[in-house]
Amino acid sequence: MENTKSNEYNEMTSEEKDNLCDNNMIIIQDLISKHNRQKQNTTEILNLNENEKDNSKQQLKRQLTSTSQYGDDLNVDQSSTFQVITNPNKRKQQKLNSRNLQEDYSYEQQTEGNHHDTRKERKNICQTLSTDDESERNNINQMKNDKYHNANNTNINISQHALNYAIEQHLPLIYIKCNPKVSDNTKAKGIIKALITHIKDDFYKLNKYYNQPLGFEYWYINKKGDLICYTRQIELYVYLSDTHNYPTSVESIILEPLKPKHLPGQHSLVLKYVPNYITIDDIQNEIGIDKDLIFNLEEMNGSRTDKYRHIRLEIKTTSEYNSLLKKGGVTIDGLLIEIKEFLSPPRILICTKCNDPGHVRKNCKLEYEACRRCGEDRSVGNHKE
Repeated sequence: MENTKSNEYNEMTSEEKDNLCDNNMIIIQDLISKHNRQKQNTTEILNLNENEKDNSKQQLKRQLTSTSQYGDDLNVDQSSTFQVITNPNKRKQQKLNSRNLQEDYSYEQQTEGNHHDTRKERKNICQTLSTDDESERNNINQMKNDKYHNANNTNINISQHALNYAIEQHLPLIYIKCNPKVSDNTKAKGIIKALITHIKDDFYKLNKYYNQPLGFEYWYINKKGDLICYTRQIELYVYLSDTHNYPTSVESIILEPLKPKHLPGQHSLVLKYVPNYITIDDIQNEIGIDKDLIFNLEEMNGSRTDKYRHIRLEIKTTSEYNSLLKKGGVTIDGLLIEIKEFLSPPRILICTKCNDPGHVRKNCKLEYEACRRCGEDRSVGNHKE
């Protein structure tokens, strides 16, 4: 920079240098006046800024404060645009604020209480609805029970007839085909008498402890002309289950008795958990009983698994039956097979009119015949069973 100015002075002529020296005082005065003007402008700007700050502070002060701390009166200019708040008004405002706070708090409490009451009311409504639903279901069940029983007693009444039916021994009927067919009752009487006479001696020989008269409870001729006989004596039923004990013909009538499927439970045993690889013939050979004394030997339905199944053994004589049951087992192919008593399923007397147990149709008190599926009146609507 200095080099530049020196170059300028060097380039000036002598006349220019003389003029510069002659006017130097004027230039200096211009510079001083210019400097003073700038300083004055700066001072004015600073004063304006200070005035603005004071005005803003005064405005805030007059808005936020009152006359004095002790409640003295203040002369206020009426032309002022600001409002002065005095202490009494301030106390009033504080009271109003506290009152508003209390009102807000009480409103919140009331709102919360209302919400709580609403929730409680909803809960009570839900409980009431659930109680009503449960009571309605109970009423429906009660109505269904009342259709078949008395209103004061919902228990099933079991008649003495049903108890006797459950404990009494009910043996299947003995079916004897006749050829030619029998239609005369007198002819049928002769056949029954001849049959009892034929089996009497052999029967008492096999059943030494049987000391009752030999005969049937009742017999009749069916529509096909065959004889149907019924007995309550297990010994007689088991004896007549063997078709070889019948005579071939009686009074020129050929008799063809039908072999029953099973003997009564008092002559049946169960061989439990017999391996599947042991056949029926293996059991029959290893059981240690004469084949003629075995009435039936078969696998029980529904007992087979991947490894085992149960076998039902039916024996004609009581002595062999008791002997095997007393042993409690038998050895087959080196395996001990457990032997248990066969328990027949219970017999339940069920009414064919109302489908309830405990009585027969004759003693049923229901006014209509009930459907087996829905229990409603079968004569009304379409009921498929």
